[in-house]
Amino acid sequence: MLLFFIVLLIISIVLFRKVNENYFILALCQRIKCVDGKPLEEKVCVIPGKTIFGNNFDVLNLTPGKLFELTRGWAKFSRGRSYVLHFLKAPVYNIINAEDAEQLFQSQTLTTKGIMYDLIRSFLGNGLLMSQETALGVKLTDIAGDIEYRAAIHNVEAILVERACNPLMYYEIIFYLFGQYRKCKHYVEIAHNFSGKIINKKRKEFIENGNNSCNVDKENSYGKTRYAMLDTLLYQEAQGLVDHQGICEEVDTFMFEGYDTTSTCLKFALLNLAQYPDIQEKCYQEIENLTAFENLTVFEFNKLEYLGCVIKETLRMYPSVPFIGRQCTEETVLNGLILPANAQINIHIIDIMRDSKHFPEPSVFKPERFFAENTRNMHPFAFVPFSAGSRNCIGQKFAMLEIKAALVAILRTYRVLPVTQTKDLILEYVVYRISSTNPYILA
Repeated sequence: MLLFFIVLLIISIVLFRKVNENYFILALCQRIKCVDGKPLEEKVCVIPGKTIFGNNFDVLNLTPGKLFELTRGWAKFSRGRSYVLHFLKAPVYNIINAEDAEQLFQSQTLTTKGIMYDLIRSFLGNGLLMSQETALGVKLTDIAGDIEYRAAIHNVEAILVERACNPLMYYEIIFYLFGQYRKCKHYVEIAHNFSGKIINKKRKEFIENGNNSCNVDKENSYGKTRYAMLDTLLYQEAQGLVDHQGICEEVDTFMFEGYDTTSTCLKFALLNLAQYPDIQEKCYQEIENLTAFENLTVFEFNKLEYLGCVIKETLRMYPSVPFIGRQCTEETVLNGLILPANAQINIHIIDIMRDSKHFPEPSVFKPERFFAENTRNMHPFAFVPFSAGSRNCIGQKFAMLEIKAALVAILRTYRVLPVTQTKDLILEYVVYRISSTNPYILA
């Protein structure tokens, strides 16, 4: 009998080791392997977990700030190499340098959004997830409930981060039974109701205009007919090409993605200008001879080269979207790695754009980095605040124009003075927060 159990134990150990070559059994996920058969550690850094169960418990119950701090710690531990994590649902390949990001951004197949998108699908549906008022043709403050909407957005974001920090909550049934499902549903309903009011307002205008044309804005159009995005959707609805639900999803996407991104960049741009008065003065000199603000055209905004460099350097140091995700729908070869189906790929934009190989003194604010003569030899994927490739943000030009316009309006009227220093910043995933209520003042 003893001999039987010894033989059974030996067979079990052999089988465990054999299966463990392809599956991280204790982490309950498949392994990433190298194309050339070499140990994975030779290609990437494999982050050791806090327990024998992979990295499943590394992020458990972390705050958004602690999560941001942890991922920066992983990047430091990997010493500039991309790294791998093992979680309950799938292994995660984390790209933190431009060289490894290049093949992914150029891929025509790795375009499926990562698992984090699944967590917000109930809110955005199948919208485009791209980067509000101008796009929708409606002034948000004219719609009742705009304050509640903004609060709901922040609350949804907080719940999403909390859910992301617990791998078990990725399962809908567990989130429904033990997570903040009901609270999240309540806040999502507030957001949906607000976007519904926007759609109804524009639909009423559309019907009053005769149902046969979009609400055209020809001002500053230089001969081209320009439409608000919502006008175009309503026109498509009238043609039977999209239904009400489809419009709602696109509006929710624009609202959600455009709400924090440009305002975050604007806040950090003003903070940097407050901290560096010499840079602020150069911006003022560039704009002081411009015509009246209401008469400025897109072409004149595009000529503000130094202000554009200030915005780009702000985005480099403090990207509004610090990371993006992709998911492998089938076994995929990338950068010499074999990624199993459902493997996740996180592209850490903030780490890519703070790589000292491409940006010496990456923690120093230097708009001059983006002068034309200094960017000729820059790696094409070293600066990617709007992502790159087929999934790049289609609203990036609009966002840059919007931020430029806001800064011109402010700097022509006010001098920005510092209250908070960058050392006082507390960076968090989903929402950047500043430890001081007022990071700068306008004088």
